[in-house]
Amino acid sequence: MKGRGGLPSGGTGTMPCRACGNAVRDGERYMDELTCAVALSIISSPATHGVWAALARPSAGEAFARVYGAAQPEAQEHLHVQYHRDVREAAIMIAARSAAAGSDIISFWDESYPAILREIAQPPVVLYVRGRILARERIAVVGTRKADPNAREHARRISGELADHGFVIVSGMAAGIDREAHCAALARGAPTIGVLANGIDLVYPAGNRDVGAAILASGNSALVSEHPPGIKGIQWGFVRRNRIVSGLARATVVIQAGEGSGALITARHALEQNREVFACPGPAFDQGYAGCHALIKNGANLAAATDDILRELASLIPGIRLPEPVKAVRPGETDTPREPGKPAGYPEGTPEAGIIEALRAGAMETDRLIRVLEFSAGRIQEALMGLELEGRIERFGTEVRVRQR
Repeated sequence: MKGRGGLPSGGTGTMPCRACGNAVRDGERYMDELTCAVALSIISSPATHGVWAALARPSAGEAFARVYGAAQPEAQEHLHVQYHRDVREAAIMIAARSAAAGSDIISFWDESYPAILREIAQPPVVLYVRGRILARERIAVVGTRKADPNAREHARRISGELADHGFVIVSGMAAGIDREAHCAALARGAPTIGVLANGIDLVYPAGNRDVGAAILASGNSALVSEHPPGIKGIQWGFVRRNRIVSGLARATVVIQAGEGSGALITARHALEQNREVFACPGPAFDQGYAGCHALIKNGANLAAATDDILRELASLIPGIRLPEPVKAVRPGETDTPREPGKPAGYPEGTPEAGIIEALRAGAMETDRLIRVLEFSAGRIQEALMGLELEGRIERFGTEVRVRQR
């Protein structure tokens, strides 16, 4: 049932459901299994209308017919700006827009739907996917958007080493820890999954669009969302997104989280989903790690090093085989010596060399770098992304600085 739309249209505007076995007259639009699944996914008040219970039905057509029934609920209110109130009309519009956005739609009944995600209490009825979801073990790495430098480094190291052992890194595409987790996997050519809290065609925050582009260009990673194209993020969407982050993964690692961090919601979902939770300890009296310390006190696994995670997972996942780590170039390493005072690995006259040289005096705003260096804004942004993936620089909002090793 994976697809990108392609539905016939025209005629009366009524929509018999081919998936339910109803006859289709010439000129009428129809709903197939895919659009039945989409329609089911956008029904208002899903719990009240029995959407989750309907997932036990053998097909999307039967599930939609059972839920839609006599009540004929409308589409969820936040979709009305972009799509029709009638869920059948909206489903056909969504299938067409998804195809235009290059997004696949994978339904709960599709063979390619992640099996581990089916196990959670309220799985997304459909997933919108750009890229590839590899059928491999996954670990979620999450944490605060306002991560300190040590936590950023820990996120990169843990994510990178887990990637070296064959795990797909899952995170929420937010600033801070999420960004570091995705970048660590990308730097190694390893797969990562970014779970969006908004429409599949939008990357938020804007500062992470480069990460989104790198994921799509990698060939082995994916952006996923339960929201159709064009839907902007709303507050409850970020909370709902977290259940998918943990639901896709065998375990969740919290790198840094204060008492009110959204990462704690992801950890709670993981516990409710009967998944393993790991938390990294921070300095004593540091409120930025209060959430991590609370998790550890309440029984989460302590992750003082990546080996702590690997040993625990090896004993808990039957039959899992952890491959030997591949030799990877660590951030800042190079195989060739450099002249004193010269940027490592970047020929003179390149934007990368210019950026490193400009940052020797201290942190700079991205806009200022673009003004100072004689390259296009696009070329500077591309170079910044590459340097960040290599661990040479780090970004805090619009500020760029050399990463301290």
